[in-house]
Amino acid sequence: MKNVFLILLIILPFAFFSSCNKTFKGIGSLKKHKVTFAGKTREYWIYLPKDFSSAKAYPLIFGLHGRGGDGKNAIKFMKLNPLADTYGFICIYPDGYKRSWNDGRNKTPASKAGIDDVAYLDFLIAKTKEEFLINEKRIYAVGMSNGGYMALTLACHLANRFAAVASVTGIMAPNPETWCFPPQEIPVLLIGGSDDPIVPYKGGKISNGIETIGFDEAFNFWKTQNNCVGNSLIVSLPNQSKDGTTVEIETYTLCHNGSEVVLYRIVGGGHTWPGGSQYLPQAVIGRVSKEFNAEQIIINFFMKHQLP
Repeated sequence: MKNVFLILLIILPFAFFSSCNKTFKGIGSLKKHKVTFAGKTREYWIYLPKDFSSAKAYPLIFGLHGRGGDGKNAIKFMKLNPLADTYGFICIYPDGYKRSWNDGRNKTPASKAGIDDVAYLDFLIAKTKEEFLINEKRIYAVGMSNGGYMALTLACHLANRFAAVASVTGIMAPNPETWCFPPQEIPVLLIGGSDDPIVPYKGGKISNGIETIGFDEAFNFWKTQNNCVGNSLIVSLPNQSKDGTTVEIETYTLCHNGSEVVLYRIVGGGHTWPGGSQYLPQAVIGRVSKEFNAEQIIINFFMKHQLP
């Protein structure tokens, strides 16, 4: 597992660049920004949708890359820009410190350097508000892998700032009940593959002794945090491809303040973006599910929710 993880760190950023076509770009405006925060220069990309108007207050979505990636990678594999053109929102794709996020597991370069990424991303919200009109009730975060862990860490600390979060192939550090204290309920969407060789679906060790909880445990944790009642609803998506995966969707909808918790359990799926490309061999990352497009499901989820 350690060797697989090291391979990912070396070639993952390049794999995403070579595996995506130009449908990710959108027809709006993309610009790179630099900012100094806590004594360090950080970079991020901002995408303004087509027909952008300075007089309109837009929802804001953060796209958080995985370990070894950067904001430009996130633009390519998340494919949010065309959806921003359709639905009308602004996207921010920040670069993590040394291609990583301090997501609470204390093992990434950002964690070891003491980078406060919760404060940094909150700062980027304030910075963006200085330049554009933002609908403060509609700020969201989605991440993959290390970025997914970071999105859930934001939910733990800034649930009063983010209207909803989504994580693909990323979960949470162990014992979240001892460190994750959301200031209020927050809708959470989890997407994970049962055959993920990088981040084990059921939890355990990832690499170098890094521990993680499993997706089902995270699902139940957020059910408790959101004060959900009743039984969960489980449905299966009709199988539409022969990719070796099937999809179960488990949902808690009777939750406080209109929140909910949703888990897309991809049986046979790997450390991949559903509907995306097989950016590395199956032996390294597992299968890509073609049963749904993750970006569309995520945007549909976000558009249902705003801060109470």
